Amino acid sequence: MATYPFDVICVSDRAYLASDAEGRPKKPSPHDRLKGSLTVGRTYQVLGERLGMYSIIDDTGERYLYPKDRFRAV
Repeated sequence: MATYPFDVICVSDRAYLASDAEGRPKKPSPHDRLKGSLTVGRTYQVLGERLGMYSIIDDTGERYLYPKDRFRAV
């Protein structure tokens, strides 16, 4: 079991959720990015885990869940 918080480095800002022009969910393209939410190369603190994702305070200053594969341990 992990001890929180611990540091990780963002290795991808690729989107994992997307929506079309009408707001309906769609599969994100490889070019969709999480603009303003994560910065590749930046260190973040993992505050916990939920639904198999890391809970992190991102660049917006809010706490959100992100897929673990977007990060590497420091």
